[in-house]
Amino acid sequence: MSKKYKIAWTDEIIALMGVIPDTEIAKMIGYNRNTVMRKRNSLGIKSPYWVGWTKENESKLGMMLDKYLADQLQCTIPTVQRKRKKMNISPFKR
Repeated sequence: MSKKYKIAWTDEIIALMGVIPDTEIAKMIGYNRNTVMRKRNSLGIKSPYWVGWTKENESKLGMMLDKYLADQLQCTIPTVQRKRKKMNISPFKR
């Protein structure tokens, strides 16, 4: 029978949820990503990759640097890059 260990969810770790990827938090505390994801979801904290992609937000893809759009949408740069690539939109060119 395996032992179950209670994770000490510190205020510092919880403050990182939704800011950095679950995988990074998992590495910090020595647990797997799913454990962190379940805790984050139970607290009602959205993933740093979550974006409510509206038509307006989608229309901005490729119209500015991914970094600037990520800042506007308060998400990560890879989130914007994935969406842009999924929609076959080229990166912004100056």
